[in-house]
Amino acid sequence: MQEHPDSRPARQACFSIDDVSLTAMAIIQMITGVIVWFRPELRLSEDEVAANYHTMTMRLVGAVM
Repeated sequence: MQEHPDSRPARQACFSIDDVSLTAMAIIQMITGVIVWFRPELRLSEDEVAANYHTMTMRLVGAVM
């Protein structure tokens, strides 16, 4: 069975999280909250929001990028 590519960083200890539960709640809130403010006609496109959220999420988990 082939390993999912996203599972490798966790096994390689590429993340540094002080409080896993709090970090998970922050990420979930950030992602679910986008529906409140996102409008396609505003400043950022879907792809730009996704790219920014990816960067912010990786920083929240202390990922080595």
